[in-house]
Amino acid sequence: ALWQTTDANIAKFNSPGLLNLASEGQCQIEILYQKFSQMKDISVVDISKIRFTEILYDAAGSDTDKEFIIITNHSAYSIDISGYYLLDGSSSSSKFIFPVGTIMESGEKFCVCQSISVFKTTFSFDANFEGIKFSLNNSGETIFLYEKNAALLDVVYVEGGSTEFPEPAGYKFSGLAAVEGYSVNYDYSTDSWFSAVPVNSNQ
Repeated sequence: ALWQTTDANIAKFNSPGLLNLASEGQCQIEILYQKFSQMKDISVVDISKIRFTEILYDAAGSDTDKEFIIITNHSAYSIDISGYYLLDGSSSSSKFIFPVGTIMESGEKFCVCQSISVFKTTFSFDANFEGIKFSLNNSGETIFLYEKNAALLDVVYVEGGSTEFPEPAGYKFSGLAAVEGYSVNYDYSTDSWFSAVPVNSNQ
C-alpha cells in the first residue's frame, strides 16, 4: 500500500500509518492499494493557539459568582474542545469541563463563569458557560487550561500565583495583577498581558 498526502508541508507519512503533522492547514490523505484508492480530507490545527485572554479574579465588591475566565481560539481553524478543562491553583480544585460538542470557531471567545444568572445582572456582555466550582484567590492565583488528554495548553499566574502553584522563576509575565474591579487581559498579537481595562458592568 502507498500512503501519501496532497501537501507534505502540512502533513506527511514517515511510514505507513504514521502521520507527521508539520503545520496548520488542510490537505488530503490518500491510501493506494493495488487498484483501490481511499482519500480523506484532514485539517491540522495548533491547539496551543487556544489561550486565556481575560480573567476577572477580583470583582468589585463581593466576588461571589462574579469571577470569570475567557479563552480565545487564535487559530485560523475551528477546534473541537470537548473535554478540555479549567482548574485553579489548588490540588483539591474541581475541574470545569467543556461539554461534548463544544466547537470553537477561528477567533471565537468563550466566557466561563460561576453563575450565568448573576453574570447577566452584573455585566454588560454575555457568558457562554457556567458551572465553575472553584473561586479565584485575590491574593494570588494560578489558572490552568488543559486539553482532554491532560496536556497543559496555557497557565496564568496572577498576584504571584497560588500557594501550591506559585509563579516560577523567570515567568514571562511576572507581577501580573489587577486592582479590584479590573480584569487582566492578554494581547495575542504582542504576546503580552495588561490590566488597565475596567470590566464593563451593569452596576
